[in-house]
Amino acid sequence: MKFRLPASSANLGPGFDCFGIAWQCYNEIEFIPRAEGLVISGCDEKYCNEQNLAYKAYRAAMIWAGQRESGLEIRFGRTDIPVSRGMGSSAALIVGGVMAANALQGLELSGSE
Repeated sequence: MKFRLPASSANLGPGFDCFGIAWQCYNEIEFIPRAEGLVISGCDEKYCNEQNLAYKAYRAAMIWAGQRESGLEIRFGRTDIPVSRGMGSSAALIVGGVMAANALQGLELSGSE
């Protein structure tokens, strides 16, 4: 299942609560269930492990819902949101991971969850 996750303007410093910026920056991430193991591709090698934020969010959602963890493949496609630049790259990864767990594993999380 592929997700298109937008950049955000939440970390713009002193103007974060009054600036509204519409960027056309997205990260596209595909989550594919596997029988076992973790495979991550399409991103910097240092993020191709269990410390990957999208994977950690996926796993946290599974644990929160009391579901058994299964194998997963994560493929990063388009990645326009720069890391550590205040445009919400971490938030996009977290939301993507939780949305993927919800959709692929049928967790039935509500919008507020």
